[in-house]
Parts: sequence; structure tokens; C-alpha cells
Amino acid sequence: MDLSHLASLSPSEYEKERCRIIGEFLDSLPKERRNQMLLLQLRIDEKRDTMTAEEFQKWLAYEMGESIENLSDLFVSIMNNVHPR
Repeated sequence: MDLSHLASLSPSEYEKERCRIIGEFLDSLPKERRNQMLLLQLRIDEKRDTMTAEEFQKWLAYEMGESIENLSDLFVSIMNNVHPR
């Protein structure tokens, strides 16, 4: 069932299914990545629980932008090491 549809029908069932899906994903990760991703999920859940939907969406957008910028910087650094000028 579509999660957004489930959320409109039963918020408690939505939360249960959301936790199940996240748990399955975390369990599928290699051990060395699992704790890092669990901490990220806990941070996301904490923000989700303490912000309005609009504030949460803005926070997520900002965090994604920061992550993309960090990846871009890392890529440039790698390229400069692989192909020094």
C-alpha cells in the first residue's frame, strides 16, 4: 500500500510500517555503516518530531544541499589528487 495513503487512513499504522521499512533498510547495511545510518535516522526522527511539516521540509532541503556541497568538494579533491595540475 502507498505510504501516503496509509498515513491518511491510519497514522499509527503508517508509523508502524515506516519503522518496519527503516528497520529493514538498516538491517541490510554492512555493520560498519549501520551505526552511522542509525544515528542519522535518529537525528531525522528527532527533527521530524519537534518541527512543523514546513520547518522539517526546509531543514531537509538545507541538509541535502549541504551534503551535495560536501560531495562536490570531495569530488574536486579526489580529481585534483588523481590528475594534479
